[in-house]
Amino acid sequence: DSDGKPLLNIEGAAFMDGSLYLGLKEPVSRDGAIIWKLSDIDDMFENQRLRPGQLSVFGHVQISGGNGQPAGISDLAFEQSGVLWALSTIPDADMENQNGVLYRISRFADGHLEATRVRDFPGLKPEGVCEDSQNRLLVVFDADNDIPAFCHIDTEGL
Repeated sequence: DSDGKPLLNIEGAAFMDGSLYLGLKEPVSRDGAIIWKLSDIDDMFENQRLRPGQLSVFGHVQISGGNGQPAGISDLAFEQSGVLWALSTIPDADMENQNGVLYRISRFADGHLEATRVRDFPGLKPEGVCEDSQNRLLVVFDADNDIPAFCHIDTEGL
């Protein structure tokens, strides 16, 4: 913040087919929330450097909080079937103004990403998501200094 450069806040991470997908909470671009793709992560750890092209933009996706303001990604998860799920929260919002959301992210042949809003969590900060069984997600919530919470969401038909 103090250097005048954009904040970089990487919160979402999901693994699929040898690549790591990273969701940015901040910055949010004019094109939407940013998802990076880090290919061949074993090579990066073995050689301790990125090769040209190894980190790329997987896509931008328009997501928003409950008040319509652009939101970033707080976590990502792939189902075994390949479906990509994303959580979002509003950076620096207090609990009264927070509205977390669960999205299903679709990627089209041209690389375009589209988010389908699945569930809102008014007053909650969903910060973690994973597939805990077939057709069911586990979502965990950050409650700041209070006791954290979780819920299960059936995804069949979503």
